Amino acid sequence: MGQFILALHAGHNSSAVIGDETGVVYAVQEERLRGEKNYWGFPSRALQSCLAHVGAKPTDLLAVAYGGRQAFVRYHARDDVLEAYRRQATPLGKLRQRVAMPVVLKLQPEYGRRDVARRLDEFGLSGVPFSPFDHHACHAASAHYGLRRDPDEENLVLTADGMGDQLCASVRVMGAGGERALGATHWANSLGAIYSWVTYLMGFVPLEHEYKLMGMAPYASSSAANEVADVFARYLGLSESGLGFRRKTLKRTNDLGARIERDLRGRRFDHICAGLQEFTERLLSEWVAKSVRASGIGRVRAAGGVFMNVKANKRIGELESVEEFEAFPSCGDET
Repeated sequence: MGQFILALHAGHNSSAVIGDETGVVYAVQEERLRGEKNYWGFPSRALQSCLAHVGAKPTDLLAVAYGGRQAFVRYHARDDVLEAYRRQATPLGKLRQRVAMPVVLKLQPEYGRRDVARRLDEFGLSGVPFSPFDHHACHAASAHYGLRRDPDEENLVLTADGMGDQLCASVRVMGAGGERALGATHWANSLGAIYSWVTYLMGFVPLEHEYKLMGMAPYASSSAANEVADVFARYLGLSESGLGFRRKTLKRTNDLGARIERDLRGRRFDHICAGLQEFTERLLSEWVAKSVRASGIGRVRAAGGVFMNVKANKRIGELESVEEFEAFPSCGDET
């Protein structure tokens, strides 16, 4: 009879974890074992490390869980990520990114799952029951179960990232009575996508170097920051309920690269960083405040790559309506 559950994420921040009835026993990101930051691909070495750490054979596994209903298993180097952004300026790239991929992902809710099954088979795990879980549900679970102080207490759980399983944000209440969803945002309205586009346009690596923009933000004046923040505010705001994001443009936020470049042309780098950060902090703080008001719960737990922004987290934690605020460390796709 098996006794362990193995869980994997094969994508950005590739990772693996293994646990038993006592909880998590061992977890590791693939980047640690390969020496490649933010490794994107199947977590082969992390999987092996998990099994080796507990001395488990395939017959010792009750199940394999996967952190997403859709999977992007193919290896992506930094150059691949940069090329994906570069090619969006070409007609073929626009067609692929703006038409083909969204249609494929909508029509194939199990996209990439066969690739995961094929890789599991290489490790002799094809006979182990396999269960995929929603991307944002996984983010939320890490925040609630990883940060809760009292199992009987309800938490307001927020997730925000670039995208995952058709969403880029969610609002839930989680506690002993289960969970209830208050809001969800489709990936076409992604705050994370805007931040990553600016990261790319400033010559950095998107999905990795966003923290450098956050770090440069304090070097501009508040007037310069507010002026640029107002530019970004023309792209994205809150939905009518306040529990999600809604774009103000015809194009999805993922497709705004050319417009952002045009709107920011000639502006100083520190003004751009400061404006982007101010816009991000404003929007997240307003979203959190409205979510607290709607739920009546001031204990806020968070996960998803957008919450890697520690300056925004600090501002959220200082909101009068927020009793407690914590973002799961580390809260990217490894959760």
